[in-house]
Amino acid sequence: MDMANQFLALSLFIMLLSFFIILNALSNFQEIKSRPVLNSLAAAFSNDEPKEVFAPSTVQSIQQSIQEGDTLDKLEQVFNAHITGVKIQKNRLGTMMHISMPLKQFESSLLAPARNRAFSSDRLGEPGSFVSTLISLMQTKETDIPYRMDMILNTKRDPAAALTNSSEEIRQDMRKISILSKKLEDSGLEKKLLSAGLERGEVGMIDIYFSRYEAVNPVPEGGL
Repeated sequence: MDMANQFLALSLFIMLLSFFIILNALSNFQEIKSRPVLNSLAAAFSNDEPKEVFAPSTVQSIQQSIQEGDTLDKLEQVFNAHITGVKIQKNRLGTMMHISMPLKQFESSLLAPARNRAFSSDRLGEPGSFVSTLISLMQTKETDIPYRMDMILNTKRDPAAALTNSSEEIRQDMRKISILSKKLEDSGLEKKLLSAGLERGEVGMIDIYFSRYEAVNPVPEGGL
């Protein structure tokens, strides 16, 4: 009877040992989760300075070489600093940005007299720096990745239908968007990075889309 109890106890011990062996084999070590515990032990039993603690859900971000999100973030800051009533949306990947704003506020900032000062992040809202800062970011040399700007002026009527009827309103809107485009081009923005057009929508508003510029090569490598 005593021998049977010993075998039973040994069997239970082996089963329990096997359970912990399997559990240890399935587990993995995550430094970011163990760091707070190790820092707590180090603070209690050691004189060493603990390392920086991150929450378990925090992942340190490694900046990508293309830095697309950084450029769009800076463009967002520029528009918010100079123009009121701005509505900004970005796609999930952070590679495209849509800005909607009142036309008058955009015209006021775009056509304001320029100041010959170098771009500085601490002067984003300085009068006269909007155009130079905008173009500097779009044609940035930091990443060698330029961005294109598509301007869409909202009109009361469908532009295609209104043109056939020689609508004076449409002609005025075309002149407005042409003046804005010319201002950007005269200020140094390359034509390939800019487009402008009309679209039926909320009158008095202009939509701007920023996206990464990719040159189109109509002839494949190696020729036809």
